[in-house]
Amino acid sequence: MTILTAMINVLKSIFDLFKTIIIESAKAITGFYKKHPVIAAYLTGAIAVAITAVVAYNYGANGSENPFAALHSFTETTTTAQSEDNKSSAQETHTEANNESEAPAAKPLVATDECEPNEISETPIQQPVSPAKNETHSLKGIDVSQHNPPSVWEDKADQFDFVIVKLTEGYTYTDPKATENIAAAKDCNKLIGAYHLVRPDSGVDAVTEANFFVEQLKASGWDHNWLLACDFEPQFSIKKDGKIDYKANADFCKAFLDEVTRLTDGVKPLMYACARDINNGGDNWKAVATSYGLWMAGYPNTETTDSGTFLDSQENMPYQIGPWNYLTIWQYSSAGHLDKDVAYMSTEAWSKFANPTS
Repeated sequence: MTILTAMINVLKSIFDLFKTIIIESAKAITGFYKKHPVIAAYLTGAIAVAITAVVAYNYGANGSENPFAALHSFTETTTTAQSEDNKSSAQETHTEANNESEAPAAKPLVATDECEPNEISETPIQQPVSPAKNETHSLKGIDVSQHNPPSVWEDKADQFDFVIVKLTEGYTYTDPKATENIAAAKDCNKLIGAYHLVRPDSGVDAVTEANFFVEQLKASGWDHNWLLACDFEPQFSIKKDGKIDYKANADFCKAFLDEVTRLTDGVKPLMYACARDINNGGDNWKAVATSYGLWMAGYPNTETTDSGTFLDSQENMPYQIGPWNYLTIWQYSSAGHLDKDVAYMSTEAWSKFANPTS
């Protein structure tokens, strides 16, 4: 009983000690605030900022949600090696959009380079109905991004007629090699194109992305002589029940294309997507196909891929092209880690795409 009484007295003494410390501290702090109100106000502000920073770090950057998502700025951190790994395994890749289903909230995204299709679509091979089937004019070209700076392609410039440069992605990201690639294309006297990779998965609307693209286009020296394009990649698409929502993504792309056309006084960009997504999307692409040309990617497993006869006309095209009546540009290979394209048009036709009012 004596021991229990002693323990109670010890605990009571500890409680009284803490009580005294708290009361005396409160008196001291109150007295300090009364005597030095300005200094006290600064200290209070500093403490509030410190607490906010700790909370933001622990529940934002290191947590499941980022409270500063709306202020996020894209940073392209995916390595070239990752991009090339994706290229070797992805027949299913190149961007998407927004429909009746609710769009996701804006969230931080890591910009990555596009993946490339490698296989023939599972759908039956069909000859496209094309008024350009017997077209003898065609242009050879490449499309490039930060993974293909001028040092990769300038020494091959005599092999092609045009260079299409990745300019922007999403609503804040500009390709770090865009300026270099555009300048080199001009120096090599090539036809120039610029494309934007849309990010329907970001939760930001298509009109915002279109405005960002056109702003950067003008800042890059665009002079109405460049062919423009909207790049759709399924890994950045709106999903529904775990699958690509083609209606939502096609609507997003259409809204982007319409706004770019408006902002550029009538310049109609091409719609880029791989053969798999064009055909799996089916009639969801009809509204886009009605107003915008098709730039399609597909790498057939055939030794004739680089054959001039095979590429110069669409007669032997091994892919369906969805609701489009004809193909404008075909990205047919990424051999040597460089995307290769053939455009079924003359130089004059390219100029009409770039500046329809000229």
